Amino acid sequence: GAAQSMYMAQLFKTLELREFPYAKNCIFIPFSEVRLPTGKMSSRTGDNVLYSDFLEEIAKYAKKEIKEREPKILKSELEKRALKISIACMKYSMLKQNANKNIVFNPKEAINFEGDTGAYILYTYVRASSILRKKGKTKEDFKVENLENNEFELIRKLSQFPLVVENSLQTLNPANIANYSYQLSQIFNE
Repeated sequence: GAAQSMYMAQLFKTLELREFPYAKNCIFIPFSEVRLPTGKMSSRTGDNVLYSDFLEEIAKYAKKEIKEREPKILKSELEKRALKISIACMKYSMLKQNANKNIVFNPKEAINFEGDTGAYILYTYVRASSILRKKGKTKEDFKVENLENNEFELIRKLSQFPLVVENSLQTLNPANIANYSYQLSQIFNE
């Protein structure tokens, strides 16, 4: 958070004095504060979320969801997928919010498999990868004829990616890319 600005400035200066090659490229992007839906996190009152506890909670939920969709999955594959989904849920729930405002971290929303969540975007990625895998690696020419409106919309959205990335860089706001990813996922899934 913003309270760490002095510490980060000292760290960057230390890296510079130690002649770390990329010290001058280091940037600290502070956010106001991470809060729970009930308010400010506080270790004194016990009202906070521990990373390890939350990762375990999400992984447990993810395993349940995966087993419902694929009952015969191997345990090792179940563990691997659950970890990936858990990390995607946590990262996306934080990244989709503007860093210049208080970030409200809602664990129940973060672990949802549908809607504006990391799991939904990850599902879309897996689905798109499957389609490409089935298509195979060919470089044959193809003709695009008679695009439907939703297909045209997908192409239009894909063409915006470089601008979204550039805007995120200029504003130092990764939420632009996160929110673009969700919008792209919605259009693709339609």
